[in-house]
Amino acid sequence: MTPSKQAIRPCTLLFLCLIALLCVPIDFLDAQPRTITVYEDKNYRGKRKTFGVGRFNKGSLNPVGNDKISSVRVPAGMRVTLYEHDGYRGKTLTLTQNAPDIHRLGFGDKTSSLSVQRMTVPPPPPPPPVARITIYEDKGYRGSRKSFAVGRFNKNALSPVGNDKISSVRIPASLEVTLYEHDTYRGKNVTLTQSTADVHHLGFGDNVSSLIVHRRPPATYRSGLPLSTDIVPANTLKILTGPAKRYASRSQLPCNCHIQGIGWNPETRHTVITCQDLCSPKRGAYLLLYPNTSSRAAHVVRARANTKYNHPSSIQVFQGIFPVAMADGKTDHSFIEFYAIQNNRLRYLSGRNIIVRNRHIGALAYTVIGNNTYMVGAGWDAKDLTFWQAPGRRATSGFRQTAYAANATSLILRGIDNNWGAYNSLWLGRLSNGKIVLIATHGGLGSPRSWLDIWEVFNLGRSNVRLQKIAKKWMGRKGTKNVFFEGVTLRVTGSRLQDIHILAAPHDYGTTGCPANTRCTRGVYDVIAIK
Repeated sequence: MTPSKQAIRPCTLLFLCLIALLCVPIDFLDAQPRTITVYEDKNYRGKRKTFGVGRFNKGSLNPVGNDKISSVRVPAGMRVTLYEHDGYRGKTLTLTQNAPDIHRLGFGDKTSSLSVQRMTVPPPPPPPPVARITIYEDKGYRGSRKSFAVGRFNKNALSPVGNDKISSVRIPASLEVTLYEHDTYRGKNVTLTQSTADVHHLGFGDNVSSLIVHRRPPATYRSGLPLSTDIVPANTLKILTGPAKRYASRSQLPCNCHIQGIGWNPETRHTVITCQDLCSPKRGAYLLLYPNTSSRAAHVVRARANTKYNHPSSIQVFQGIFPVAMADGKTDHSFIEFYAIQNNRLRYLSGRNIIVRNRHIGALAYTVIGNNTYMVGAGWDAKDLTFWQAPGRRATSGFRQTAYAANATSLILRGIDNNWGAYNSLWLGRLSNGKIVLIATHGGLGSPRSWLDIWEVFNLGRSNVRLQKIAKKWMGRKGTKNVFFEGVTLRVTGSRLQDIHILAAPHDYGTTGCPANTRCTRGVYDVIAIK
């Protein structure tokens, strides 16, 4: 058999098929239709005509005809615009999908020209930028810098900033960073969840040899959120930020005011400050409400108690409700009033007042545990303690006194020590292990330190309530006043130690250094505990 008559070998046949495929137009390989079809009758019946991409006037519509189109098939990726008049004029109807009856769209038997386009698919959006934290060699986000995405970075990765050289850190909202004293993630550490212009304040300036960048878990804003048990052994208190100024107009706050309490509402992220009027003839007490990101008071109210009782207590807010005790002298009556945070305003809850006779309530805790609401009140210099309980959650009435100790030290069980302080603020809640704790702070003018003590509470709601100190922490004086001088509360946003922030407002409202027609306080400190 001659070569010309030899059978085509399989490999040769495959090669020829490949060549043929390469010669096929791209449009042929695209399975997606490139044409639209118009029909004379509804539901794709009657005379029809198919059109590819282009513009088609009245003469091109046959055999369907002018002003005769009733339905149109439009495949995915195609678009047709129908025009009322010839020459692509008049009213229009644009279709990007099948239309079995364009009469319903007001265009039946009204088309005299049309245009067909292929819809261009927009390119996918660029991926979002990778979130990074940035470390700086100098305070205030200056000097050499380096950025890090999520990951673990040892000493060698810190250049050009360098080992033991970090002084400030910028942190985006989606990330947090843990700084370690030693290489390979060892030694003392602190987790930062917000930008910090000076880590020297935290004891970590020029003292970082490795770091880990994490994605920040979503914050959980809920009253009664249990505290991480890590708060107990975390024995170092450091100022994270502050003082951050707070303002009120002089029409809202007519006199200088001595701050007594601060509270934070997780659900709405409002801050409430209570203060004692210092200059009006009759004096009185004020409550100021600040939205989450605002330094200016959204609402200010004057307490309802007789103006003689001008000494408001410290407060604790639970799901937008809080009591505040108004007192005067050491043995005068106290009047407990209840308020609600509603739409950037403070609402007095009338008819809920409690009169505590012959006792000065200077610090007041309020929380829900189980299905009951509890209050704990500390007297002058916390020498006495009163406990109340009411059935239900967020109760504002129905309270009964369950225990009273004229000498608070009589309630103490032997713990890490038995020292009771002249506490000015109380916070009642639970640890994640279920223990009920009373967190108490003080830092009077005569004290060189601010103290935070954690007391485990036994038999809450019973007459034989007892307290046992399980932790104590302190920090040095900041300027002329201790940070915990007056007005302290907790801001809890999660189940970890770094989610516990201590808010403190030791400075009074005045006019020095304030904008015109305002009163201001040097502000609020944000303090964290470090293990």
